[in-house]
Amino acid sequence: MRIAALVLCTLLTAASSLAAQQRTERKWPLAPDGAVKIYNFVGRVRVVGWDRDTVAVSASMPASYRLFGGGDRNAVKLGVESDDRDKQTAVVLEVRVPSGANVWIRGAVTDIDVSGLIGSVDIGTVGGRVLVTGSPRMLTAESMTGALQVRGSPETLRAKTAGGDLSWEGSSRDAQLVSVSGMVRVSSGPIERLRVESVTGAVRVNAALRADAHVSIETHSGDVEFRTLARAPLRLDADAAMVTAPGVTPRLRPDGRFAGPTTFDFNITKPPSAAPTVVVRSFTGRLVLAFDR
Repeated sequence: MRIAALVLCTLLTAASSLAAQQRTERKWPLAPDGAVKIYNFVGRVRVVGWDRDTVAVSASMPASYRLFGGGDRNAVKLGVESDDRDKQTAVVLEVRVPSGANVWIRGAVTDIDVSGLIGSVDIGTVGGRVLVTGSPRMLTAESMTGALQVRGSPETLRAKTAGGDLSWEGSSRDAQLVSVSGMVRVSSGPIERLRVESVTGAVRVNAALRADAHVSIETHSGDVEFRTLARAPLRLDADAAMVTAPGVTPRLRPDGRFAGPTTFDFNITKPPSAAPTVVVRSFTGRLVLAFDR
């Protein structure tokens, strides 16, 4: 009897929760390269690019919330609002936009997923997770405490976290990754220009480089590991507490002294050929350079 009562109570609670939710759908026409602004401060936003000149949104939210939106063929703004500002409840927005649209998304405690977009994308959330899949022309993404992950090859990439880990798998002509304490991971490539900044977070790069690539990595106390293709030419300009590299006796910076940067050439033909340049600066962190076999 007690088990039956517990099951009945669970079912009634679930039914009550479902009853309290409403699903609302709306559509607006939009030019293939139009602008879209999306607001959802608690919950989740999922944006998918498609081949229609239409913005279509489906919102799952409590009855006390309203879906607002409007605009013209050049720009559409949409989001959710509630009269009870003291009580925030999670809202799920599923939004489809023209793949070439320029999309701007803002949240607070909001997970944001974006895929299939080739225009410009600008994402900002405080405590949510961010996942971008695809290759927007320009991607700007920031999450203060949540993890941020990019799977694709934006032409220009700007990504930032405070405490969340930041990872990127793809290639780019110009990328800048910044984190305070989160780990920064970069893989795949080829990379043309990359700048990584971190305070205490470790940096892990395992990527191919273009012949004229320039990579700059700066940390205060984070360790740096840099891996690239075997036998690839590389010029390393390093200043770290310890430098470990193939064929180089590990160099330890003397305590209390500034050793200054040292340049190492790897797999460079004579006379010297053009080679990618990697610059690493870490005050107390260690640097490990490796070539994949």
